[in-house]
This record gives sequence, C-alpha cells and structure tokens, in this order.
Amino acid sequence: MSTLPPNFAQAVNTILSAMELVEGQLTRREARLLVLLAAAPTCQGEVLEIGTFKGRSTIVLAKAAVLAGQRRVVAVDPLTSPAVTDPSLHGQSSAWTDLQANLQRAGVEQVVEFHQSR
Repeated sequence: MSTLPPNFAQAVNTILSAMELVEGQLTRREARLLVLLAAAPTCQGEVLEIGTFKGRSTIVLAKAAVLAGQRRVVAVDPLTSPAVTDPSLHGQSSAWTDLQANLQRAGVEQVVEFHQSR
C-alpha cells in the first residue's frame, strides 16, 4: 500500500493553483481525488489520461505523479473542435497550441507524453 508523500497537503494546494490557470471542466474537488490517486498509486504502471483538451487535468495528474516518483503521464486526445463533447467550441481551432503552452507553464511538458488520436 502506498503512503502519501511528505508535505502532501501543501503539494495539493500548489497543484490546484497551477490547475486554476487552465481552462477546463475539472472541479477542485475532482482534482483533489486525481491528486490522491496519482500521488499514492495502489499498483505499478503509468497514468493514462484519455481526454486532455487544454491540459487542466493533465497538469494535475502529472504534478501528482511526480510526487509519487513517476516520470511519465500518457495523455490522449483527438483535439478536434468543435467536438461531440464540446459542441460550444464553434470556430475554434485545435487546442494543441494552448495545451503545449499550459504544460510548459506548469513545468510538466517533459513528464507528459501526448498522443493525438485520430
């Protein structure tokens, strides 16, 4: 069974602050759960995120995985716009540029391995 990393509560607040800078649907409550799951995994392996958009939850997962000593989070998204899940994105292009900028600003661009699905 995993134990929580030192200074976990402080780390959660830092991660949530980074998340708040990124557009997306993830709530603070949901993010806290993702931090807990990624920072104290119950099994071996990498974190896989399906559905990235502009990186809000990706940043949460990546920063939390680093707390657990993980070096990689794999993220997959088609980056289509508008999408079935986001029909209000009329006229917007792919979120790729925003995703890259957000990962870089959060300091996790080297942790996240991104794959664009087709």
